[in-house]
Amino acid sequence: MTTRHRDLTTPALYSQTRPSRGTVQASQSAALAELANDAAGGHPAQRATVLRNEGGTFCCYIWPDTTAIYYAVRATASWKTAPVFNASSVTLAVTDGTTTVGPGASPYLPRDLLAPISPGVSGARLDDFSMRTVYVQRDSLVAAGLSPSVPWRFTFVVTTVATYVEAIEIAEVSRFATDTADTYGADPDYYQPRSIIDDNVVAIGKTLEAAYDLQRRTYHAVSLDEVAGHDHVTSGTYAPIPGSQLESAGVASRWEVRPRLMGGVPTVQFGVRYRTTGAHTGGVRITTGVGTYTLALPTTGGAWVDNFTGVGYLAQATTDEIHWDAFSSAGTLSIASYWIVETP
Repeated sequence: MTTRHRDLTTPALYSQTRPSRGTVQASQSAALAELANDAAGGHPAQRATVLRNEGGTFCCYIWPDTTAIYYAVRATASWKTAPVFNASSVTLAVTDGTTTVGPGASPYLPRDLLAPISPGVSGARLDDFSMRTVYVQRDSLVAAGLSPSVPWRFTFVVTTVATYVEAIEIAEVSRFATDTADTYGADPDYYQPRSIIDDNVVAIGKTLEAAYDLQRRTYHAVSLDEVAGHDHVTSGTYAPIPGSQLESAGVASRWEVRPRLMGGVPTVQFGVRYRTTGAHTGGVRITTGVGTYTLALPTTGGAWVDNFTGVGYLAQATTDEIHWDAFSSAGTLSIASYWIVETP
């Protein structure tokens, strides 16, 4: 296995200087190789945020089948009404629905996650924000038994004493290297003027394929407290969802997104984390600039369940708008997380 360091850079290619019958020996080929690397690993786009809270259980979602191999997890704590020495605590568990890693001590999760986060006590609240950043490695979680071909749920349990957790953020990290163990990644050193043409110079095409096939953009992610802060749906017909998805009385919030235009209609996968308190069923739907797409929600008997099997499409435009509706056949449908992610 050979690993080559790369800087996070996006080279500029000027068509005026490009040869009319260019080959891999042209002067621009090395820059083209680096540009392909940047497209495949320089701009991973899955992320989610838990907003300010005083405690609870929150779930975020990541598809692991991308080019990213690390996830940055950041938690920020602050005091609530006056400077205090109390600390906030954030624990993490990751599951693919079958195997779970954490919470608590685990060789597959950073140990710094276990330490309390103490805000400063200078007296200036904004100055006293304290952030902790850790990096979770995808391959470690795969080694622990998680499947890389299904969505992973990151569950954060927050406890506070006279403090806030201002935010918890999770995001894919850019690739700072190319690795021969991967099926993609072009080494610019093979693309030099008058150099030998061999099997190594086919990597640009494979890298561009990875940039298209192994990238997912998070279009929408809302994480609510499962204990007390989730949304409640009681309408017997599809209607705007009260709570996080409501702009004003009876009016659904419109979420503006920027579709990734790579040819064809942009496809998304969507769904929710939900529960029903009885034998009743429900459903959610999203409406985009292309159409309305529904997802049936079977009864859960009071247990929280993930269902992200909905499929929809975005407009082939610079921007699009999405809004949610839901219904409950009887009783209450509770929703704690919403997720819309690109499906290449």
